[in-house]
Amino acid sequence: MLEPLPTPTKEQIRLLAVAAAIVVVATALAWFIAMSDRPDMAVQDSADAAMVASMALLGKARRQGKR
Repeated sequence: MLEPLPTPTKEQIRLLAVAAAIVVVATALAWFIAMSDRPDMAVQDSADAAMVASMALLGKARRQGKR
């Protein structure tokens, strides 16, 4: 039987949030470079990625807080 994973600390959650922000910024830059003719789509896609990442982090933090 597998052991449950240890509960992440607040510092680990903050580091994960920073890592997600870095990924979103890198994705936005890549989209701007790749889609220079449609920068509006690049902004929309990076905003969608940021929203999904933040919702996942908030859900994880809420689940951890309920324990």
